[in-house]
Amino acid sequence: MRVIGAILIVCMAILLSGCSSLNVNYDWDNEAAFPSYRTFAWVQQSTMPVGDAQAALARNSLLDQRIKRAINTQLEGKGMRLDEQNPDLLCAYHTGVQEKVNVTDWGYRYGDAYWGYGGRNLDVTQYTEGTLIIDLIDASTTELVWRASATKVIDQTVSPDKAEYEINNVVKEMLKAYPPKQ
Repeated sequence: MRVIGAILIVCMAILLSGCSSLNVNYDWDNEAAFPSYRTFAWVQQSTMPVGDAQAALARNSLLDQRIKRAINTQLEGKGMRLDEQNPDLLCAYHTGVQEKVNVTDWGYRYGDAYWGYGGRNLDVTQYTEGTLIIDLIDASTTELVWRASATKVIDQTVSPDKAEYEINNVVKEMLKAYPPKQ
């Protein structure tokens, strides 16, 4: 019985760690002149939430500052410079949150006198999944030339320091393939 319990604990740990993994995707314009992009500026976006509580979680000025700082740091680390007057690229980002439910069906359980016999063995967990999208737009043509998206389970109860740390890591992963190899 102890062996089965230990196996279930290991399986749950693997499943839960899988839920918190980061999923990053990239897309870009193959004809964009990425080596010529040396400066960037931010597209003006509202940080005022529109809609419901989920929209308010996804958009606020504190989150805005953290995301912009993280993107600035990564782009500057790639030799680019923030230039509000004459940018080569315009930066924008989008966020979203969605409540999710994960149901794991362990099959029929084989009972004993304590647990009873038969029945389904289900684990149901609820979690919040966050999405961040970073868009880089050619300033002269206003055409999208690069997009990265990341999706991850988020903990809305983390400290501001932990939130900043997480955002920095996510943005680093999102921009590690920028500029694309041509």
